Amino acid sequence: MHAGFARLRITPSVGTRLVGYGRRDRVKPSEGVHDDLHLRALWLTRDGEDALILAYDLCFLDRQEIDRLKGLIGRQTDLRPSRILINCTHTHTGPATHTWDYFDRGVETDRLYLRELRQATLNAVEAARGARRPVTLRAGMTRTDLPVSRRRPTPTGGVEWRPYPEGVVCDAVPVCLFEDEQSRVVCALVSASCHPSTISGWLVSADYPGVVCDLVDRHLGQTCTMFLQGCAGDTKARTIADVTDSAGPTWRSGPWEAVERAARMVAEPIIASLVKGLTAVQPRLRTAAVETRWAFQAPAPRASLYTIADDPDADEQSRIWARDRLRLLDRGWPPEAFAEVTLQGIQLGRGLRLIALEGEPVGELGRLILETCGSGVTFPLGYSNGAQLYLPVSRMIDEGGYEIESFAEYGFAAPLAKGVEATLCKGLAELRRGGVE
Repeated sequence: MHAGFARLRITPSVGTRLVGYGRRDRVKPSEGVHDDLHLRALWLTRDGEDALILAYDLCFLDRQEIDRLKGLIGRQTDLRPSRILINCTHTHTGPATHTWDYFDRGVETDRLYLRELRQATLNAVEAARGARRPVTLRAGMTRTDLPVSRRRPTPTGGVEWRPYPEGVVCDAVPVCLFEDEQSRVVCALVSASCHPSTISGWLVSADYPGVVCDLVDRHLGQTCTMFLQGCAGDTKARTIADVTDSAGPTWRSGPWEAVERAARMVAEPIIASLVKGLTAVQPRLRTAAVETRWAFQAPAPRASLYTIADDPDADEQSRIWARDRLRLLDRGWPPEAFAEVTLQGIQLGRGLRLIALEGEPVGELGRLILETCGSGVTFPLGYSNGAQLYLPVSRMIDEGGYEIESFAEYGFAAPLAKGVEATLCKGLAELRRGGVE
């Protein structure tokens, strides 16, 4: 196998709108930069097959922008979309690069930044392709205590947005080293499954994933680490789950020291696994992607949409959503029966693979991916190739909570229906038939 790695700075100018906290994002633009954002590219080649992995220190890139980027890359390199995996670390202190939460109604997407980002992407791709050299692979799995469930059960069978340390999370931390013939690390590929919403405010930051890269780079003595965000949809960092109010445990924002501690909770087990030694892997490069269909529940009837649209006590977003749904009905567009969610796989070697979902999968889906793939090293990823919606497990649908009720923020007509586990497993079986096993 041959591999080439590149890193480019993609920090926006001061004054851009940040994204990740709906209320904050509308107040004022960014005031400065705490730490830089980066784009990292890894180009892989083996036996005439190519694959490209891109990691952005951004919250989201929506499906339309992903399609545009993959089209630009394909025009320049002749790579098919299924051979390109794009992952966002999901920092909540980066620029607005998508239309989640109806940002085109309040906080506009930074179009000039997106223009710069497209060119930076092409530059990073060419740099990675040009830097390719023969590599060997070593991989392993460790774990972290960083993620904490944010779905605390209530006595009535629902959930509230509070720390729930007993909740199920995906604590897996997969690690893969690509080393050249001089035993120099070309790329250290790492992942964790925890929301980078550790800090708020108006300073640009990559949050804890950026610090993880810095810490691992420092240990290895070179700039080579790529962080991929995992299945983090229902988690937050343990370092901000250490306060209480009158109702019990709750979350806080920052300070920056909490970001550093969060990063160390991921980086330290990674570094320990590097010191202990990873297992050699026989390279094998295969790529596959399938469109999975995640069914929705029955949509709200037209009468209910009229009620929401005209309700002065409803929040602005709900009223806008209801009016938009009514306009679609008036134009003859029926409510969506399902969401098309891209599931992509990249086989890096025997027993070593990346499995990536488009959207915000919860930790239990990450664990399901790990269990289904079985032995070896698996990177269970979310926030890849777009941002369709939150992807819960069936149990959560009865409980409710933000991960279920946020469908309107993504412009859909209804919450997801039960049966998501079967949908994912069917998609994983299709990837196996496509050569990713």
